[in-house]
Amino acid sequence: MATKSENPKPPKPLPSVIQAYWLPAILFCASMFFQLVAIPRSFPPSHYDGFFLSYLLTVPPILT
Repeated sequence: MATKSENPKPPKPLPSVIQAYWLPAILFCASMFFQLVAIPRSFPPSHYDGFFLSYLLTVPPILT
């Protein structure tokens, strides 16, 4: 009687692995780009700047 250890599966060839994971890899890279670069540029640095309320600040801004 043959057991599974006597007939192991051969490793997958590299092109098959690339074919299986190219789309998830591209989607991951695109999502990281949008989260780190594209989306932050769409928003002002603070909510005061978005509402144009910087003249109502009681505390002076900290300059670095």
